Amino acid sequence: MSQPSLQVRDYLARVERLGPLIRESVAESQRDRRLPPVLVEAFHEEGLFRILIAKEFGGAGLSELEAAAVVEAVARHDASAAWSVMIAASSAGYARALAPAVQAEILGGPRTVIAGVINPHTLRFSSRGDGYVVTGRAPFASGCTHANWFGAGGMLVGDPQGSSRFKPSSLLVGFVPATSGEILDTWNVTGLRGSGSNEILFSDVFIPASRVADHHDVPATRAGATIAAVAIGTAHHALAEFRELAAGKLAFGTRNVIRDRADAQIAFSRATGLVEAARALMTSFMADYPDRTSGGPLQTPGEEALLRLACVTAADLSVQAVDLIHTAAGTSTLPENSVIGLCWRDVHAVQQNLSVQPKHYQSTGEVLLGARKDI
Repeated sequence: MSQPSLQVRDYLARVERLGPLIRESVAESQRDRRLPPVLVEAFHEEGLFRILIAKEFGGAGLSELEAAAVVEAVARHDASAAWSVMIAASSAGYARALAPAVQAEILGGPRTVIAGVINPHTLRFSSRGDGYVVTGRAPFASGCTHANWFGAGGMLVGDPQGSSRFKPSSLLVGFVPATSGEILDTWNVTGLRGSGSNEILFSDVFIPASRVADHHDVPATRAGATIAAVAIGTAHHALAEFRELAAGKLAFGTRNVIRDRADAQIAFSRATGLVEAARALMTSFMADYPDRTSGGPLQTPGEEALLRLACVTAADLSVQAVDLIHTAAGTSTLPENSVIGLCWRDVHAVQQNLSVQPKHYQSTGEVLLGARKDI
């Protein structure tokens, strides 16, 4: 496995320095259902929200493989914090479909954070004058509580005169200042609770045409890679916590600590193997995957299917690993402040994201067997 670049090692060192603060912030983020301002400020200072923004706009310009390593490192301390970093990084990627001058306007601010949601079922665009109007509710807008731009993705409707430059029923993506949408306090959940993934209400919000693009014009990304990284890092967090727990907690009815039990040893070993397999799988497939964003060749359907499969499998293996640890830890996971219990809730929430849901095993299997042409 190749060693991370000097730049990536620098960002990993930044995460390591912030590790104590990230862990200290968990109780507050769980209580308030959002990242604490002090942690948001620290992420800004270390540039973690800008790891996928191009260098020409003041970002780190990391590749998605490199960004996944940084996201995983954050998740080893807290999944909600990692999810927030991942969302800010990936949401900025959608702006790449806009003209360079508009990208500079949106991404050039040193503290730009975009909270974006693409939901063709709840968001609607309509053509109006020299722009578009977006209406509807955007659920699961992770990071919206500390964002200064909102991204909205929805269907183009009601264009009988053909006044839009886009085809009818196109899936559009538009960007507006965060003051244009209303955050609805709806994020009452158990998993990824600290990510502040509330709903955003857009009430006839006008967006200039220059800030609107067709979703199909967004440069292709390695779908689900940084999401799988959150799952992998969360599983590592659970492993580290169990190692500490097993060294000090007595097994029920004995004078031996948990680490002396055969079932705990087997569970920990199996879980470790699953997590390391997940990391190796992601690293291998992402390293060989063509990157269209840097001018490489287009991905073949088989390549797309294999990468999607890697993301789904990596998340799945991470969930299985945390399940093993959660069971081995027993009643220690029941208190609300149990770290292993939190990792268990978080990793299951990660797997509910569309990009890594197990249902993709069927669609990727269709492509790999030749029964379907694209993913």
